[in-house]
Amino acid sequence: MKIRTKLLPNGFAVEVNSHWVKNVYPLSVWSAFPKALRQSLADNAAYFFTAHFAFENKSRLDYRFPPPSLLSFFTHGLWYSLPEAVLEIPEAKFTSAGLLRDAYNSGLRTTFHGHPYPTKATQAAKVNQRTFLFPFSFGKDSLLTYAVSREIGLKPNPVFFVEPTSSYENANKEKLRTQFQKEFAQHITPFPMTLGNFRQKGALLWGWDMLLTQYTLLLIPYLHYWKPQYFFWSNEQSTNDVEPDKQGYIINTTYEQGIFWTVHLNNLLRSFSSNAMVGSIIEPLHEMAILYILHHRYKEIGKYQLSCFNDDPKSKTQKWCGRCYECARVYIFLLGVGINPKSVGFVDDMLAMDKKKLYYMFDYKERTRPLNILFQSWGERLIAFYLAWKRGVRGELISLFEQQLLPQVIKEKDHLFNTYLKVHSTETIPAELKPKLLTIYESELLKFRREITQRKLAAIEKF
Repeated sequence: MKIRTKLLPNGFAVEVNSHWVKNVYPLSVWSAFPKALRQSLADNAAYFFTAHFAFENKSRLDYRFPPPSLLSFFTHGLWYSLPEAVLEIPEAKFTSAGLLRDAYNSGLRTTFHGHPYPTKATQAAKVNQRTFLFPFSFGKDSLLTYAVSREIGLKPNPVFFVEPTSSYENANKEKLRTQFQKEFAQHITPFPMTLGNFRQKGALLWGWDMLLTQYTLLLIPYLHYWKPQYFFWSNEQSTNDVEPDKQGYIINTTYEQGIFWTVHLNNLLRSFSSNAMVGSIIEPLHEMAILYILHHRYKEIGKYQLSCFNDDPKSKTQKWCGRCYECARVYIFLLGVGINPKSVGFVDDMLAMDKKKLYYMFDYKERTRPLNILFQSWGERLIAFYLAWKRGVRGELISLFEQQLLPQVIKEKDHLFNTYLKVHSTETIPAELKPKLLTIYESELLKFRREITQRKLAAIEKF
């Protein structure tokens, strides 16, 4: 496969076997991006978005440009991200050893041409204090990042990536984007992910492993245009969870969102003369803590939440499809924190018996579950069902929980609360922001813990 790039007046294009895909920016954004860095951005992006062809088709890749400056950077992340497929696509029967062997071999099927370009000094622009750029998806994490950053006096520049394979999601979130912009007088910049067309659609999903790193790279011109002080990813505490597979490889299905890679992304920015600091201001929090703070402290923002995969035909007519495990998880978590799921647009009854398979926990015991469902918020789901039951919520799956799992939760609830409902590490939070952020988080979680230790919890309004 022959791959090349060319610069455009407003971006760049990537060619794969005579098929060109353009990646363009508003002219004002591209003009603010130093000319000395443009070819490097194009070549690195071309490699980031096509390296998976060596796995998908066992192809020989012939890049018609020199080895890009971030080749080793990207390869490092890819090697540690690949084993997640062992857990996430069990039907493929991957092994960590096999995936890493393929990664090793693919490097010997890849060629480049020419010598790396001469260095051209580019001075980093002075940043605009107390401003930040961040990818915005309308999920709970990015909504809380927006809400809490606004409270502590930061000015956001949100960007929404429009993926070419997500038509239902794009349509639903475009409606949310229009409403959100109007209510909060906050522009959300749409970014058409045209290079996403190189990723595999369905099947084994080759090309999706380094999604966040791809996004970060493509936002480099905006860093030179807006000159923000910070670049925030909305990575929560659970993204650092790991466990060994049967071969002894330690696997993290969210390696890109973990503490190490979040900090390491700063080196990507420095390679393009940006001094913006990459971090995550919600790093200390697990999922239920995030949902509690979002929907109790920032209700006006929480109502925009949409975390459904939106890949089911039902998503064409309703916000939450009611048929995916993400819908099931968010539904029971909302009940656990005392929020009626209808307030964010749920239509289906996710406590009906026909939704049982979406929760996993009723089919597998804690120590016998397959590794592929290890990262489905197992402990937090137990807490969520327990708190919903304690709030008086009733339904077929609540009854099943009461029969099968309630004794286990009562026995372990103190440990579960201490694990998921407290503030954890703050490695990626800029030091100057920690005092205000931790004050908010500790105050809200203290309220939550006091509430759930009461003998009788408040019933959920209008449920």
